[in-house]
Amino acid sequence: MANSPRPFDLLQDFNRAYGNLFRSPVLRGERDFFGAGDWVPPADIKEESACYLITMDVPGVAGDDIDITVHDGMLTIRGKRETESKKEENNMVRIERSSGQFVRQFQLPNAIDCDAVDANVKAGVLTIKLPKARESQPKRIKVR
Repeated sequence: MANSPRPFDLLQDFNRAYGNLFRSPVLRGERDFFGAGDWVPPADIKEESACYLITMDVPGVAGDDIDITVHDGMLTIRGKRETESKKEENNMVRIERSSGQFVRQFQLPNAIDCDAVDANVKAGVLTIKLPKARESQPKRIKVR
């Protein structure tokens, strides 16, 4: 039985597969996200008048371990988190926190100013600011 999978490994694989069955809408609900890797950090997306804000929980992930690209209307966020410790009890290894690599992709609206995208990570939360292109922002018209 030395090569048989451990019960917790099977449970982790099942949870990962089950989580990938459902896709939630993002950015106005028109498009779906794509998430892959060893774990998928949760993200919130908020639309403001001048920008979209994406906040993503990435505890234990340093800014140097996150790669963000914008290409052909797709925002891609890649990162990795390594396991810090393992606890052995009765020949079993317990791993409760997810580790490894992740990839999140979001289809962007056409109205993003890609040159002005800004990102920072603080206290385990990644914040990405995606400014709307000037022509897509609301403009107040004065009535005479």
